Amino acid sequence: MKKQTAWFESWFDSPYYHRLYKHRDEEEAENLLSALISEVPMVIGSTVLDVACGKGRHSVFLNKNGFDVTGFDLSEASIQHNLSFENDTLHFYVHDMRNPFRTNYFDYAINLFSSFGYFDNEHENHRAMKAILSALKKGGTFIFDYANGTFIRKQLFPSTTEEVDGTSYRITKRLEDHHVIKSIEFTSDSEIHCFEERLRLYSYTDLSELINACGGTIVKSFGDYRLQPFNDENSERILLVVRKN
Repeated sequence: MKKQTAWFESWFDSPYYHRLYKHRDEEEAENLLSALISEVPMVIGSTVLDVACGKGRHSVFLNKNGFDVTGFDLSEASIQHNLSFENDTLHFYVHDMRNPFRTNYFDYAINLFSSFGYFDNEHENHRAMKAILSALKKGGTFIFDYANGTFIRKQLFPSTTEEVDGTSYRITKRLEDHHVIKSIEFTSDSEIHCFEERLRLYSYTDLSELINACGGTIVKSFGDYRLQPFNDENSERILLVVRKN
């Protein structure tokens, strides 16, 4: 029997995913990383693992700023795209975040823009967190950025339509158990396409418990990309600096 493809395997490897999200703000991402380099602080020349690196924008920026960076992602298309950026201190691999990668090797790991919580089974999310922390040296630092589940649960989700390169994407969101589910429908080349994104909703307390169970301790927390203080009810993001025990 053929294994059923998980939503993140098909959607993240689709060219439509990259077209829909091509507007993601490069300047915002670079400003965040620059602030984190100073705030953590991150020591120039150190090794960094970029978990779920996508098309490598964070990896490339960190490498240009003097870090030895390794990025991995499950999307073969994204990693193939990234290979053109490789050099002696920048490398990319196809890898599933649930599986260990170079245990006790890196000084830092990053996982940004809610690139986590994809799995329906919470045991699999636990596996992923444990694998990320296992890649760090003892006392290493993990920078983790995630949507604030407490904030999301208070939101209304009207349907929206986004026009990108002549294609109209109809986007609807709903809450279901412990997930927020985004449905994406559009027509391209006379064919109707339907994709879903499923994101596990975590509160700060949920993430703290998960991280502690996997061998980490939160040492700093922020509520947005300007590194403002975290507020459980009103912060859109949960941005954590975690130390491996």
